[in-house]
Amino acid sequence: MPTKTITHPHHCLYLYLYLSIYLSLSLALLATAKPFSRSLELQMNYLKMKSMQGLIVFSVLLLIMIQKSAVGAIEFKVGGEKGWSLPSDNSNALTYNQWAEMNRFQVGDSLLFVYQPDNDLVMHVNNVDYTNCNTATPIVTYSDGKSVFTFNQSGPFHFISGIRENCLKNEKLVVVVMADRSGDRSSNSNQTTSVSPSPAPSDSTTSPAPSGEIEIVPAPDGMQFPSSPPTDSIVLSPTSAPAGLESPQSSSSPVKFASLIVSIGAFVGSLVFLDL
Repeated sequence: MPTKTITHPHHCLYLYLYLSIYLSLSLALLATAKPFSRSLELQMNYLKMKSMQGLIVFSVLLLIMIQKSAVGAIEFKVGGEKGWSLPSDNSNALTYNQWAEMNRFQVGDSLLFVYQPDNDLVMHVNNVDYTNCNTATPIVTYSDGKSVFTFNQSGPFHFISGIRENCLKNEKLVVVVMADRSGDRSSNSNQTTSVSPSPAPSDSTTSPAPSGEIEIVPAPDGMQFPSSPPTDSIVLSPTSAPAGLESPQSSSSPVKFASLIVSIGAFVGSLVFLDL
């Protein structure tokens, strides 16, 4: 069964955490120490201020690093432990396309193909070659046995086995990549359309009065004019969403929330020590 593995390249995260703890302990020691002279007290206050500034900086950096690691790129291993090979004859086993439909791929993610280079290949092809299992005109061919393909744009990506017989037995994969994580998506609710009123029809029989003269013509008998022109009003009422549909909400990562609590706790703790 195909699986996915998440890479964590942020090894310096532990360094930021260590430095933050070190600065917190330094602030605690400085807060409990009693100076012997006025000059020593001034020096200790200066060290407290610098340690506090350093703690704030490292807390912010620590939070940024944790956030980046939480939303980092994902490497999906195609085929799981079995790797890139012929699908199993078991009817309960997932096909490659069924696995792809269960996952969410975005720009920056990558696919890891692990296979025997003597027995198989990986080809990145177009839609037509994917449908016909055509191995004659691939876009890219991989044959090193451990190939990584990184998605650099959104849209569909097609992969087939370099052995046509294997491709005909469903050793092929279609992945639909979504937009970048940092890209802003426009909402349809924010789009507005303006309608310009149509010009009033001009009366071809009416001629303007000469400049500087005003002519008053009495209305014919039997003709009445309304006291005020009718006013057309348009009432816009908000429409409720259809039943079963909800507006999408951004899900907050537990890692981000925990990192924020840790940073705030370290900051508040240092303030408490300073007041001792």
